[in-house]
Amino acid sequence: MVTCVTCVEDFQQCRKRENRNGAVVQNFYSSLYKNPRFFPDDTQNVHTKMIIQESLISLQENVEIVSDSLYLELLLPVRSRVLRIVDVLGEKYNDECCKVEGGGFPPYFDMNHFQKNNFIENPDDGSVGIIIFPRNDNFLMIFPSDIPNEAIVEFSKEETKNIATGMINGRAGAAGGVVNSDTNSHSMSACTQKSTSLMVGRPNSVGMSVLYQNGHGKATEFKSIYNDLHMNHLSTQTKRDNAYDSVSMRQVLLREMVTRIKTIVIVKSLGLLDDGEDNLKALSNILEDDTATVEQFKKLGHSLFESMLLAWSCTTGEMRNHEAIKAHKDGNKSHKIETLTLFGRVWPGEIDSVHNTVKQMKGGALIFPLDGVGVNYRSGRDIIHCNLKNTIHLPDDSRNLFNWSKVHGPA
Repeated sequence: MVTCVTCVEDFQQCRKRENRNGAVVQNFYSSLYKNPRFFPDDTQNVHTKMIIQESLISLQENVEIVSDSLYLELLLPVRSRVLRIVDVLGEKYNDECCKVEGGGFPPYFDMNHFQKNNFIENPDDGSVGIIIFPRNDNFLMIFPSDIPNEAIVEFSKEETKNIATGMINGRAGAAGGVVNSDTNSHSMSACTQKSTSLMVGRPNSVGMSVLYQNGHGKATEFKSIYNDLHMNHLSTQTKRDNAYDSVSMRQVLLREMVTRIKTIVIVKSLGLLDDGEDNLKALSNILEDDTATVEQFKKLGHSLFESMLLAWSCTTGEMRNHEAIKAHKDGNKSHKIETLTLFGRVWPGEIDSVHNTVKQMKGGALIFPLDGVGVNYRSGRDIIHCNLKNTIHLPDDSRNLFNWSKVHGPA
């Protein structure tokens, strides 16, 4: 589902007229909710055992694997709470134009009001929060991370050293932004444009291109002009080498992969993932396909199943974003589900006790402007798995100052 261009343009024209007439600009968010929205009180147990055993059938005869504590954790039911955005918005949701009215465009975007009234809080009782968006089975799932505090602090400290260098990398894709010389616009989705430079993505992408007249007077289209970002872009090999060297990184990866498996099972049970999409096939085959990596992790003291999870996590690279990226839809075709974990910045000399350091880390938020909602999540304490390939989203500005995000998605 894509943004209705006519609705967006009408909305923008209306806003410009209001400004010219000196009218008080209405904040659309105030009409959406009277109180903060949280996950429903009722929980449901997702029984994962049968799906796990069927998906990892080739591993069932290996006693060392099926007796591993992490494998046994996967067989336990997962307590979850499901929140459907359509139900939250109710009659306010417009299926034809993605509730453009609820999105609000700069300069009318009031972050303070948005945070006060429109943010969904993650469950605080240990259950898994599942948010289902109204387009193409898109979802977002929030898990308690269960990453040890020591690992959170040490891993955060390691990456803060990279942040201090001011490293910049190119990021292909919509999140990198696009430069249009005529409008000096730096984003390619409607929800972050100035009212005078509206740009709307193509039906199947938020990627934009620059149209210009070349030296021969011919109209020419130039694609993929992206801004570099403050980020650490790890290749598959670099990620693997880093994991060999960092105990804390391995602890983070293990929890991300365990919750990723649970995510795949849950979304299958909810009908959000086609049965034909076997997202655990790569894990099942990792022992045969990448024996050397599995053996290397075993040499570092990990069990066979832990080593398989770590090798699986290193089948793709990783992005560590040090600044807030532009509004975008996820576009990586190599994996349908993206894994995101937020960490605080830990500068030298700032560490109090490990517990207090984690407690003081500032969390962040993902904002969904066209849906009129946002989601809060905690640094180090929450792991997000999501499919947002058809849902425009962006982080809040805490990413520029207080935290950084770790994003990847193994096959």
